[in-house]
Amino acid sequence: MEIMTQEHLTSTVEEDIPILKESIFSSLDDGVLKSFQWGALFLYLLSYFYASSLLEFQTVYLFPMAIGLILFVEYLANKLAHPFFQMKGPGGNLIETRLFLTMTLLQSLALSIWGFHPQMEFFQFVVLHASFVFYVLARTGRLTQGRLGIMVWFDSIQAFLILPFQNFLTGVLVFLQKSSSTAHKTSDKKIPSNIKHLGTISLSILVAGMLVFFVWTQLSQVSENFFSLTSGIGTQIQLFFSQIFSSIQDPLLLPKTLFALPVSLYLYGLISGSLLGKKDKFLTYKKFQKSIRPLQVSPTYTAYIVLGSLCAIYALFFLTGLSELNQLLGSGNIAAYAASSVAVAGFWQLVRVSLLNFAVLAAFYLIAKKPLWDQKGTRLMTTLLFIFASLLALLAGWKLFGIYIFLYGPTPLRLLSAWFVLVLLIWCMLTLIRLYKPIQAIRIGLLYALISFTFLCYLYPLLLNR
Repeated sequence: MEIMTQEHLTSTVEEDIPILKESIFSSLDDGVLKSFQWGALFLYLLSYFYASSLLEFQTVYLFPMAIGLILFVEYLANKLAHPFFQMKGPGGNLIETRLFLTMTLLQSLALSIWGFHPQMEFFQFVVLHASFVFYVLARTGRLTQGRLGIMVWFDSIQAFLILPFQNFLTGVLVFLQKSSSTAHKTSDKKIPSNIKHLGTISLSILVAGMLVFFVWTQLSQVSENFFSLTSGIGTQIQLFFSQIFSSIQDPLLLPKTLFALPVSLYLYGLISGSLLGKKDKFLTYKKFQKSIRPLQVSPTYTAYIVLGSLCAIYALFFLTGLSELNQLLGSGNIAAYAASSVAVAGFWQLVRVSLLNFAVLAAFYLIAKKPLWDQKGTRLMTTLLFIFASLLALLAGWKLFGIYIFLYGPTPLRLLSAWFVLVLLIWCMLTLIRLYKPIQAIRIGLLYALISFTFLCYLYPLLLNR
């Protein structure tokens, strides 16, 4: 009978324990790898406070959490030799990074001080999360065009879906990654086999317990005999754990603990994937332009027909509506319900028409043989189109500010509507400038919307005395 040596036994045990050799962490040295491993635990702690802020409506945690996330990203970036003030080209965009970083901090600070403003909760939630994920993209050089631009739709998909879910399990795999020193030579500092087996057994018991609990809850609703047989056991287990955790008076402890796990994995996937993932972008601006080239078959007269028809109906509207406008301008006193109907009608009129104008512009960007601004005729028609859109924006703004807010004061919905009117007006102005001068209109327009909304979050409590 062959007697196995101690070395052979140890090597056999170690071969049974999976160690990840090839991953996005493979090129890291031991010090940087440990930083990423500790970072996974740190992110779980931050995610727990994030879960508390959502489940218990404790928004006071959001500002410290935002600081922690930003410091974590900067710490790892510096560990990878990407200092903040040396971002150029593929290393990141300093302007967008500064702006998104600042907006993330200001948005989270406003939430920590005042909480979610009534009727603005959804917008504050979206803007805060968008500011942070775009900060990560800008900081790591992941923006498709190197800045905000027409590819912002793909940047959003990349930030919220592709990077986090493509690297969703990296928060677990980082602990299985074999360090570079042990990858090339045998190390004496190995984890004892009994500890490894203990960890494997503990994880197996945890998974088995969760699965058994789920099956029990389902089958107990099917058979009363099964329920009566197992309910006593379930009661004893509940009493056992209630005695252990009797000193903890937080009923949401378990939900927060469980919810924090996928949140931390999502954040870790976004950050680690942005920092370490391959940057061979499968969709660039040039590839996008090449992909839409087969669609660009629309002749010039199509633009003349569509744009000319819209300009004609807008001109007719202003000519026939001047008398009503004079009546509104001359009205010194107007009832509250009348002011409400006038302002609301003007606002939704502006929204629909402005969105239609931008949709038409985007459609011709995709299907026109030549850009509208490269031909004198179509450029003139587009100019008239957005002059009318700007006039509608001014008219709706006057109705909202000059009648509704001036006479009857601000409310949350009125402030939000006023912000949106101003954003659309600025977008119309930028479009008119872009027709005659090559500026980065989309970039400026998006940054203006973000900065102005952040300003609104601070103006809101001042105007409404909250």
